[in-house]
Amino acid sequence: MKNKLEGISLIVLVITIVVMTILATAVVLSLKDQNVINDSYELGFKNDITTFKEQLDLYIKDKKVSSISEGERYSEQKLNADSISATYSGQNITNVSNILDIISQMKKSKYSNSGQKFKVQNGELVYVESKVTSSDEIKWLADLSVKASNEE
Repeated sequence: MKNKLEGISLIVLVITIVVMTILATAVVLSLKDQNVINDSYELGFKNDITTFKEQLDLYIKDKKVSSISEGERYSEQKLNADSISATYSGQNITNVSNILDIISQMKKSKYSNSGQKFKVQNGELVYVESKVTSSDEIKWLADLSVKASNEE
């Protein structure tokens, strides 16, 4: 009777480990080159800013429609808001205390202090230069045509 050994040999095990190590290294290097984490942060950031701009547009359009029914004309250039106040033509807006009431999505944004980093200036969403310090965020804001404001 022959003794038959069953199982895998040590050589097969070593070869399998070497192949898996090479594959794992290739995956890590390809992910590093693509910078997946930064790309996902960029997409999320740009999505939030686009949502902020859309909400501001909806607010302005709603005010224009309301003013027409009241026989007036709403001018978005007179709208200003920041983290402290919201004004139209220099007067406080009724039922609106600050930018977070105009752009409510800022409350839900995962990017910290959105209400302090942005403001509405002459009816347009702008970022506060002193509050946005990330060079990536500044570049992304420029990609979305969001201008800087020197004022706090």
